[in-house]
Amino acid sequence: MRSKSKIAVIACLFVLAVAADAGNDAADAKGIQDFAAAVNPFAGGAFSMSADLTLYKMHKGDERGSYKLVWLSDKDWRRDVKSPSLASSEGVMQGVGWAKHTIESQDTMWMPFRLTELEDLRNAFAELNQLTTADKVSAKRAGGNTCWKAEHKDRIPMDICASNDSHMVTSVGYKNAVYELKGYREANGKKLPQTVDVIVNGMKIVELANLQAEAITSPGADLTAPPAGAWKDEALPCALGQGKIVKRVTADYPAIARENNEYGTVVIGVLVGTDGAVKNSAVMQSAGPRLDQAAQQVVKKWQFEPFQCAGHVVEAQSDVSIQFNAPHSDYSKGSVPLYH
Repeated sequence: MRSKSKIAVIACLFVLAVAADAGNDAADAKGIQDFAAAVNPFAGGAFSMSADLTLYKMHKGDERGSYKLVWLSDKDWRRDVKSPSLASSEGVMQGVGWAKHTIESQDTMWMPFRLTELEDLRNAFAELNQLTTADKVSAKRAGGNTCWKAEHKDRIPMDICASNDSHMVTSVGYKNAVYELKGYREANGKKLPQTVDVIVNGMKIVELANLQAEAITSPGADLTAPPAGAWKDEALPCALGQGKIVKRVTADYPAIARENNEYGTVVIGVLVGTDGAVKNSAVMQSAGPRLDQAAQQVVKKWQFEPFQCAGHVVEAQSDVSIQFNAPHSDYSKGSVPLYH
């Protein structure tokens, strides 16, 4: 159960060749959205996509694996990721979401942290469909690109950059990640980048390379069937976006951690109940046992605005970041919660 969008997987990999002229904000937004719709591979029938995957700086170092997507419709699709320490599958079959994640041979409801950043590209595409409703769209030229910033009231802003020469998208900025798209070529009648890099805080954490796509001529529901042991995930068919925190409490900086000069950012996965309370949590990125424990304790006191899917309140998974600053920093008296 996750707050990530499950409707348009990796669509930004294919979409958005845009005119590189800055003009009227509304016209810019409409032009981007119209072009995205025109080249949207999901409008062209069933297809599959595969890529080589690298997950950087995992618990035991970099890991290489595979990425595969089977897309029949927004009601039937499946995504699989495999690497030495994890296997992650999720999808929708006949409109019902399902998911299964295994980390170091242990089944878990939590998607591995590196994958959450990759999967946010889905949310970015969902936001692209809303560009014409943005409260403000601004454009500027920089370094051979034209970049647009789309801002919505009560929504996450996003940045889109396109090359002035090729008119192809070079990057998408969404939440705390930047997605760099490189080496476009024709594939399955669409423009497909050969490499997608996911960059967070200036560090590349995920890479998709050697992307391949082909049409599925005889689609069957068996292609999206969940594996044995998968669980129902009501939030999967909906583009839920990132959860809105309505009550946030600052974590206490453990005294012994301060004395030992321990600091860093802890990422906590949270399961948000239908009442907006945190029902369960897990450490997705560690900064050490003392800081992890302090972060996990404090998020239990946080309150979210309940998630909705198809008009119904649902449980959903999200992730939050809590930063514990070095004792010598200006913020050394406490922690700084960073939400992404």
